[in-house]
Amino acid sequence: MKKNEQKINQKDYSELSRKVLLTAHKGASRTEFLKEVSRLLIEFSECDSIEIRMTDGDLNYRWEASCAPKENFRFEIMPFAQGNEGEPIPCSIDESGLEKVCINIVTQHVDTTLPYFTKKGSFWTGDSLNVKNGQGSMELGTEYRSLAMIPFVVDEKNLGLLQLKSKNLDFFTEKQIELFEEFAHALGIAAAGRRVQAALRERVKELSCLYGIAKLVQNPQASLEGILEGIAGILPLAMQYPDIASARIIFDSNPYPPHGFVESKYRLSSPIVVSGTERGVIEVSYSEEKPEIEAGIFLAEEQNLLNTISSQVGLIIERKRFEEDQAKLKEQLRHADRLATLGQLAAGVAHELNEPLGSILGFAQLAKKNEGLPRQALDDIDKIISSSLHAREAVKKLLYFARQMPTNKTEV
Repeated sequence: MKKNEQKINQKDYSELSRKVLLTAHKGASRTEFLKEVSRLLIEFSECDSIEIRMTDGDLNYRWEASCAPKENFRFEIMPFAQGNEGEPIPCSIDESGLEKVCINIVTQHVDTTLPYFTKKGSFWTGDSLNVKNGQGSMELGTEYRSLAMIPFVVDEKNLGLLQLKSKNLDFFTEKQIELFEEFAHALGIAAAGRRVQAALRERVKELSCLYGIAKLVQNPQASLEGILEGIAGILPLAMQYPDIASARIIFDSNPYPPHGFVESKYRLSSPIVVSGTERGVIEVSYSEEKPEIEAGIFLAEEQNLLNTISSQVGLIIERKRFEEDQAKLKEQLRHADRLATLGQLAAGVAHELNEPLGSILGFAQLAKKNEGLPRQALDDIDKIISSSLHAREAVKKLLYFARQMPTNKTEV
């Protein structure tokens, strides 16, 4: 860095901070954010390697980046070390000299009067093999001759530690360390902002998913099967990694959609309960593991979203079943109404036919009693009587249909 010392001023550090803050504003994943910050920092500082340690909620990790002989990134999830009050700090629990210095810096247990510490509690040296304290030499156990360790704050619960490393002797100057302390403050703000932006982006995806489900349900023509397949199609878009996500809904042993779900060990699920009975499950899976620095491949918010959707699906199924039962009941009522109308019509027709038929039959029977009628006339009268009796039986059947139709009970 010394060869560029005259060229680099506070304005350059401010520009570096601005670029890091802009990177955070994009809402990129943690890995992409750290990669971009590492590239900017290595290019700017000309260090051989940089290391960022951070506590981030349930995560305590170390990120290291270098550019020689080629670009290389490495991350490690570390066991939680504890500070003075039991709070998690971004340090390892091993007993090396370097880690002891890290712990002292983060917990602010440093003597700022020593030549290796700044007034803000940062540590830096131009020769890591020749670091002495009041009790003798400090064994830092690092291959880098020049080393700077600068603490920063992400928020009131999460801390960070920036390490700048060079294999050259006396690589840093006091002025540069002061400016890097200002940059580290901006890095903490950027880390907090990135987390907020990423969380906001995930919440937007989740709300879009719930809105899409609401639109599916609002369609009165949509079948239950169509709604379930539609939800399974929308759900992957709400996940952190939609490009490798697939989803399905199993209801009464029937999968929706029937094909396309990728079986995987990376799976999230939530049961579907209908009227107090578990009837199925919603599943989301990733076809591969993402190499992210995460406490888990699925977010806690994604499990909450899945639980919410499974509850909604249970209510949707109950409503659809109720609507189907209502439709069946209405059809039965319409059928009964048609039968009643037909019965009334049949009764009216039977009444209108019954009286003239009785007269015809009576007069025909009287005419037959007359003596001396020709044989042909008697035969015709017999035909009239037979037809009248047949018609009267038909009228009786109409009356039976209209007045004595038995009621069939059907379970609804």
